[in-house]
Amino acid sequence: MLLGVALLGSWQLWVGVRHVEPFVLPTPGRIVRAGWQSAYLLPHHLWATVVASLTGLLAGAVAGVVLALLIVRVRLIRQVLYPLLIVSQTIPMVVLAPLLIIWFGFGLTPRIVVVALIVFFPVLVSIVTAIDQADPDLLDLVRSMGAAPRQVLRLVLLPSAVPAFFSGLRIASAYTVGGAVIAEFVNPNGGGLGVFITRSRQAYAVDRIFVAVVIIGVLTAVLFAAVDSAARLASPWQQPERTARGRSLKRGPRSARSRLQRTVEVQRLTVIVMVVALAAVAAACGGGASKRSATGLDKVTVVLDWTPNTNHSGIYLARAKGWYREADLDVKVIEPGDTPSLEVLGAGKADVALSVQEEVVPARAKGLPVVSIGAVIQHNTSSLLSLQSAGIKKPGDLPGHTYGGFGGLLEKALIKKFVKCDGGDPARVRFVDVGNADYRVGLQRHQYDVVWIFDGWDGIRLASVDKLPVNRIPFIAHTGCIPDWYTPLIATSEKMIRARPEVLKRFMAATSRGYQTAMRDPGAAADALMKASPELDRDLVQRSARYLASRYAEDPARWGHQDHRIWTRFVAFLRDAGLTDKAIDVDRAYTNRFLPANH
Repeated sequence: MLLGVALLGSWQLWVGVRHVEPFVLPTPGRIVRAGWQSAYLLPHHLWATVVASLTGLLAGAVAGVVLALLIVRVRLIRQVLYPLLIVSQTIPMVVLAPLLIIWFGFGLTPRIVVVALIVFFPVLVSIVTAIDQADPDLLDLVRSMGAAPRQVLRLVLLPSAVPAFFSGLRIASAYTVGGAVIAEFVNPNGGGLGVFITRSRQAYAVDRIFVAVVIIGVLTAVLFAAVDSAARLASPWQQPERTARGRSLKRGPRSARSRLQRTVEVQRLTVIVMVVALAAVAAACGGGASKRSATGLDKVTVVLDWTPNTNHSGIYLARAKGWYREADLDVKVIEPGDTPSLEVLGAGKADVALSVQEEVVPARAKGLPVVSIGAVIQHNTSSLLSLQSAGIKKPGDLPGHTYGGFGGLLEKALIKKFVKCDGGDPARVRFVDVGNADYRVGLQRHQYDVVWIFDGWDGIRLASVDKLPVNRIPFIAHTGCIPDWYTPLIATSEKMIRARPEVLKRFMAATSRGYQTAMRDPGAAADALMKASPELDRDLVQRSARYLASRYAEDPARWGHQDHRIWTRFVAFLRDAGLTDKAIDVDRAYTNRFLPANH
């Protein structure tokens, strides 16, 4: 405790003396204050993480026990399956987790599977090792008394494996909560501390991220202690006895009857745990997909392109106002996590997807039958942003500077075309991949000089909220050089168009009503988004809603309309830049037929 107090005090003092910005490293005091202020948000997320952690831990333990028994009883399974299980541990979970969403959907099941995959291996190895090293003299004894293989397993092997089982479970419990959080990063639907972290990062609330980290650490410690206590209860013969003076003495040999009775109790406990785990997994995985809800409404699943933000305000507003229900629709909004929304759409796990034109075009070129059915924002609202001190006022100023981005091919193609049109040398622009970073930190520390931002979110936050002196180069001001394109847009599948066109018409009519209202009343749009995602920064959301109110469409009655010229020019740009290796039929890539103005 003294060491912990000393570390926290040093942290607080160091941050204060060095004047470290809170968005880089908040002080412990600031973290405590953030935890108090966000306490009303935490119970929902905490419960979701606890449910996924415990259910996944039980499911993984059951899987480890079952596989271990198969491996020790069947030689062929040991020879074939055991090496494969070992090799499977080399697959990074961040690679496997998005595939689980494609296979199992966005419910609790993928989260449980992720945790179970983390848990089962240490349990399996511990049990197999313990059974292989069971007391040979005891085995010879029971076999000499005529015990059958099942009796040997029940009376000798399983009891000897109980301590090893809990040793493996202790190791697994240390990773269980972290595994659940990783699953929540990939599958953010249903809440969880991982979702709280993602949305806090989207709101640039670094102190709230540390709050979640502290809670994760406490949960892990509690779970480890619980498993340790269960181990003591399940194998009391492994625990030392205490003398009157408090000294520890190892327990002596018990009577055969007492040990047999304890063995039966342990086996009963194990069976109960397995039944509970299997029942929990079955309940989480159960339920078939239906196109109609219990109330007779047509179900529509919408997958976003990112975490909730003001680009999605019209959808949240239409849902909050009940306009989807008025259209006999039961609309469920899900977040994609790290899985591209078009992959979710193509896999049939969603009916409608938010995406961008630069993803729809290559997706169709690769044979994915997706179709854009509406533009969320009529024109591109992207810009290149830099600090004024960098002296970048036009594209020709970029040579000799460093661009920080996601590393996408479209980024490099646009930047190079940008610079070349303004008479600069594209080869002198340096590119670094920074991913989903806080651009404020990188710009102020001169890790890079210019970034690609969306004016309606990062642009507002950096210039208006944080008051940074910045320069912007809007893409829309240079359409003589680079094309305009739709980002974001609403897409569906060709299968959905063939099977449920009337549902799409009703969905787009209600969605159009939501965005038209967001244009007239940005305050209502901000409120609807904050209700759905209260972790966001209200000031930023309100400013962003006001900014986008005049940009969703020039004419509210024409919201969602897509221009054929914009589509053909952007497709041609991608082809010329070598970003698609196959021509697409533009007329099949988008349609306006489901918009209210075209009914």
